Amino acid sequence: MEEVVISITKKEVETKLIDSLLALLPNEEFVLRKKDKRIVHKTKIGFESVGFRLINYWPYCIEIDGVGISIRFNAVEEIINPIKVKNGLNASMEFSKTSVTIGNYQEFKVKVFNEKDVSNFIFAYINKIKKNCVSFFSKYQDIEDVNVYYKNIISNNADTINPIMTSLTLIRLCKDKDFDEKKIKYRQILQPLDGMEEHTFSAYDDLVEYLSRL
Repeated sequence: MEEVVISITKKEVETKLIDSLLALLPNEEFVLRKKDKRIVHKTKIGFESVGFRLINYWPYCIEIDGVGISIRFNAVEEIINPIKVKNGLNASMEFSKTSVTIGNYQEFKVKVFNEKDVSNFIFAYINKIKKNCVSFFSKYQDIEDVNVYYKNIISNNADTINPIMTSLTLIRLCKDKDFDEKKIKYRQILQPLDGMEEHTFSAYDDLVEYLSRL
């Protein structure tokens, strides 16, 4: 059996995918954020971002594992992240600067061995990615829509600290009348992180105290 020889590096695949996506996205203000290789567009509410997940199986292949699409609402993240850092749930505020509020991940699982394979992937998928990006960014530009999204996932058993803190913050920022009801219910269903029970509930209580003053 003839051995497959890979003739492209992870960095070359990454660069080609990023350049192709930048050329196709409708907003010219999307730029490459070099520290994490994500394509970012700053908005009035925060930022939109797109990034590919690549796995390096050198010298066998480079796998395009999928693409992540996300939106950050500064109003939400700037409330939640200092509380997480204070209670040891986030590594640092520097890490928190790139945190996102809502995201979507699409798997592809495509193995590439050379530049032609990357070009074929781009031809087959890039317009689909562009369409999904535009649709996602349009659907969740309004904080009210993100609020509804989070209420739905909480009702479908998303009971860990991140979605619960995000949902409660959205409820308060949207001035929902059920804030007092939800702050009690969410604490009852909150499942703490293993070994971080005290930190988890402390962060939640700090958030409730902060939001109650708004």
